[in-house]
Amino acid sequence: MLRLTILVVGLCTGHAGKTTLTRSILRCLKEMGIKPCAFKPKAANNLWYDFDVVYESLSRGRLYGMDAKLLREESDTNIREEMINPVHRLWNESEQPDYILDRIFVDNKTILISKNLMKINRMMEGLFDLLYDKADQIIETTNKDTTTELFKYHERGIKNSFTEISKNCDVVVVESYSDVALPWEELKPDIVLGIKPWEISVYNAEKYMMAFDILHGKEISTEKVTALLEPVKRIRILPQPSAQVVDYMKERIRPILREYI
Repeated sequence: MLRLTILVVGLCTGHAGKTTLTRSILRCLKEMGIKPCAFKPKAANNLWYDFDVVYESLSRGRLYGMDAKLLREESDTNIREEMINPVHRLWNESEQPDYILDRIFVDNKTILISKNLMKINRMMEGLFDLLYDKADQIIETTNKDTTTELFKYHERGIKNSFTEISKNCDVVVVESYSDVALPWEELKPDIVLGIKPWEISVYNAEKYMMAFDILHGKEISTEKVTALLEPVKRIRILPQPSAQVVDYMKERIRPILREYI
């Protein structure tokens, strides 16, 4: 039964360290005898720049990124990467960047919302064939389709996956994307942890959500939200070798987790 929801956000654009912090929290909770699971509602990759990241999953008829894979490995669960990350967008690099497809996981089924998939698939000599064949539903879309209609599928996938994950763990650690303050509007965190180079900030979740509600809107940045409140605690962090950084951050965050659990 779900006891706690932790939200991890980035306090800067670029590589803030969200996935590393999320992994360290998951690892620490397991050592404390708690059953945790990660949840990353939305993620995206660029086919050109992130080809190595998505090639492995595409070659098996699936689509998820490295973050989902790493988070699943740290979670105390056997659920699929697609449930941990129910909405994954694949972008195309062009003069006017546009998305190729959205992969949505809902009710243990894969839905593809395809925009430029067929054209790209021909260029890539059938790289997406297996993903296409294994999909339970394929929706072809155009620029004329309304964003609201398409996002209904996103909402279904996120809500369904969060509900299922919550049934099977004690703590859900939710990782946001980019520098977005709240990755899903229905989320009600108990703790909010922000990260940027050199520092982890701990925020009162109630005050954080009040600040978010004051600003109101979609994809509000953490910069705007945190400008309205002070963290209850700041934790200094130092650069570490890649092989040691998760364990290092785990020990830095352990006292905070003990306060709440």
